[in-house]
Amino acid sequence: MPAVADIKRIQHEPFEANGERAEAFAHGSRFAKERLWHVEVEFKSAVSGPVVIGDGRYLGLGLMRPLAGNERETGVYCFGIEAGLTAAATEAECVRALRRATMARVQEVLGRRVSMPTFFTGHETDGAPSRDADHSHLAFAIDPPRARLLVVAPHRLQGRQATRDERASLATLDIALQGLTDLRAGASGQLRLAAIALDTESDPLFRPARVWESVTDYHPTRHAKRMTATEALIADARAEIARRGLAQPESIDVSELRSGPRGGVAGRLRMRFRVAVSGPLILGRTRHMGGGLFAAMS
Repeated sequence: MPAVADIKRIQHEPFEANGERAEAFAHGSRFAKERLWHVEVEFKSAVSGPVVIGDGRYLGLGLMRPLAGNERETGVYCFGIEAGLTAAATEAECVRALRRATMARVQEVLGRRVSMPTFFTGHETDGAPSRDADHSHLAFAIDPPRARLLVVAPHRLQGRQATRDERASLATLDIALQGLTDLRAGASGQLRLAAIALDTESDPLFRPARVWESVTDYHPTRHAKRMTATEALIADARAEIARRGLAQPESIDVSELRSGPRGGVAGRLRMRFRVAVSGPLILGRTRHMGGGLFAAMS
């Protein structure tokens, strides 16, 4: 009997930390590597396995595994800002305050004499920035339209499952963030927070959509030469999408453009994909400190 299903994610990168990129399965098959994807689908009602789909289903490809109900929900902590923001409040200051509070609470859980892992700090034990090419550490985000602050685990940023070490760190983070209701954010105010349970099926930061629009400024990861500022933002965003293993957007438009110090640029982007993709989409150079957050558009 035919089953109704929605595509939740489609990407080249594996969903599991020890998996292979989709292109790796092209070897020895009749398929070009560009045609192979990892896909997550959600059926409207429960189905029994085995589930094997796609053009390569008779050649050993397209085998699906069931996804436990809580595998996609962990790793995101959301807090609503109920009160306390001042007229002088800035996004950057609120995010820095959230990071400071998280670090302090994690240190209390670990113990004063225990060094915090890179997962939390984004720095090596010698204090240098993390040398991990995937930047596998926490991201701190602000969602101004909905007055929310978020702490996002690296596996959610990268669209994969958490590793064993990451799960251990997440257990520590769970304890550390319990009872976080008061956040002192300097000139931005003393914020009263409330933990929010996310519905990722409908929340605009997570639900599948074809059109995504940035709600905080996108900062390019590299300083492009011989390009206009608009071209540089678009080219950098496409490179970031490629690094995430997502299908390239059909179009990227720059809705706002700002010049920064020393010739830097930042702006707001609107991306349209051929197929619906799921969030969170947090991209760009400042993705770990409040920048480059995207929301799904209807």
